[in-house]
Amino acid sequence: MQLYTAIRPGSCRSFQAASDCVADVQGWFLDNRMLLNPTKTDAVLFGTHARRAKTYTVRVIDVAGTTVQFGDTVKLLGVTLVSR
Repeated sequence: MQLYTAIRPGSCRSFQAASDCVADVQGWFLDNRMLLNPTKTDAVLFGTHARRAKTYTVRVIDVAGTTVQFGDTVKLLGVTLVSR
């Protein structure tokens, strides 16, 4: 599963909206007798250096009760995407 959302620079509410969306997805998984595995979850923030610098400094997201830190890379279908 992949989840994408727009984050507005300088707004911590955008991160809360992303966490809320993950919680909704987790609820759907549970309703359909599936589990969301936070240990296999990656979070990355893409954008220009200037925009990422303006982004709220708390760069974690809650996934199934586990805090996931934002990293610099994510692997997608064998391709490594770098946030810088």
